[in-house]
Amino acid sequence: MVIPGVMAISILPGLDNPDMVFPMAMKEFLPVGLMGLVLAGLISAIMSSVDSILNSSSTLIVVDFIKPKFPNMSDEKVTRIGIYTTLFLALLAALWAP
Repeated sequence: MVIPGVMAISILPGLDNPDMVFPMAMKEFLPVGLMGLVLAGLISAIMSSVDSILNSSSTLIVVDFIKPKFPNMSDEKVTRIGIYTTLFLALLAALWAP
C-alpha cells in the first residue's frame, strides 16, 4: 500500500490530490481490460472485508450477549437473530458512513 504512494512522486509528477494516486496510476499504466480485472479484484477484497466484519460482529453479539441470557433458545431462533443483527449492523454502518 505504501509503495504506489512513494512511487507516485516520481512516476506521476504534478498530482495535486494524493488520494488520486491509485486511480491515476491505473489510468496511465493499465490497459482497459486489465483495469476492469484490477477493479473487480479491489471491489471483491473490499466486499470480503465488510462481510467478515459483519459476520464476526453479529456472531459476537449473539454468542456473547444474547445466547447466555436465553440458553434454551433453539438454533433456528439464534440463526434468525444473527441475520437480523447483521442487517441492523449493516444499516447502522451505512447511516454512519456519511
